[in-house]
Amino acid sequence: MNASDFLRRLDAQLERLPVAERESALSYYRDYFADAGMENEQKVLEELGSPERLGEEIVNDYYLKNGMTPPPAPERRGMPLAVKIILWIFLGPIGFALLAALFAVLLGLAAIPVVLILAGGLYCMGSIIVMFFHLPTGTMTLGLGFVAAGLGLLLFVPVKALVLVTCRWVSDVFRRLTRKGGSVQ
Repeated sequence: MNASDFLRRLDAQLERLPVAERESALSYYRDYFADAGMENEQKVLEELGSPERLGEEIVNDYYLKNGMTPPPAPERRGMPLAVKIILWIFLGPIGFALLAALFAVLLGLAAIPVVLILAGGLYCMGSIIVMFFHLPTGTMTLGLGFVAAGLGLLLFVPVKALVLVTCRWVSDVFRRLTRKGGSVQ
C-alpha cells in the first residue's frame, strides 16, 4: 500500500462525516504524508496503521465531541464470489483474446518508428555505395534515408507515450477487477 491507496481507503471510511470535516481530515493526512516525504512513506503507513481503523476513530471522535451517536457504517457489498467465478470462466477467454489483440496492435504500432529509423539508416548507408555509380540516384537515396529516419524519430515519442498510457490503463483495469469487492468504475 502507498500513501494514495491509504488516503483513498481513508476517504471511503469518512463518508459518514460532514463534507467540511471530511475534507479537513483528509487534508491533514495529505499534509502529514507530504511533510514526511517519499522516503518516509512506509514508516508513516506503519505508524498510522489501518486506514479503516483510523477512519473509524476519526468518525467516532467527531460524533462524540459533538454529543451525537455516529451513524452506522454503510454496508459494502461486492459481487458474490460465485458470480465472479462464473464471469471469469465465461468472459475470461473473451478478455484474453481482446488483450492479445490489443498487445498485437501495440506491438505493430511500436514497430513503425523502429523500422523507419532502421530503414532510414540502411538507405543512408546504401546511398553511399550508389553515389559511386550514379550521383543523382545516390543523393536521392540519401535524402529518402534521412526522411525515413526523421519520420521514425518524429513518431517515436508519441507512440511510446501511447503504448505506456495503454499499458497503465490495462493494468489499472486488471487491478480493479481483481481487487476484493472491486468493480470497474
